[in-house]
Amino acid sequence: MNGSLSWSRKWNSEIKVIAIKVPRGTSAKALTVRIEPRHLELRLSLLGGGSEVLLSGRLARGIIPGDSTWTMDKDEGCLIVLQPYLAEQSRQEEMRKRDLAMKEEGRFLAAEVEKEMRELEKQFGHP
Repeated sequence: MNGSLSWSRKWNSEIKVIAIKVPRGTSAKALTVRIEPRHLELRLSLLGGGSEVLLSGRLARGIIPGDSTWTMDKDEGCLIVLQPYLAEQSRQEEMRKRDLAMKEEGRFLAAEVEKEMRELEKQFGHP
């Protein structure tokens, strides 16, 4: 194992992918990955018992553990995908803006329908 670690890929401006080389033949079951809001740890289970820490440290940015994941790739090793917290904030902000726009459009449509009803009442008289 060469112990290399890289922030080798960037899927978009928010999601980070970390590639960590592990010994050839390592299965996903032999790895324990702990993803916390500000901490990341990768451990390799050893044949005689115990484990070896391959990666452990505090993250510079907070992440969303539930939206972050990891997988094994036979060529890349262990790939850890981190969803930074700021991306979640941006997504929530966009959803809030969309909801406000939809409410505003709903108010506009309701006002237009009310205006149309008044015009019809004027034209055909009030029932």
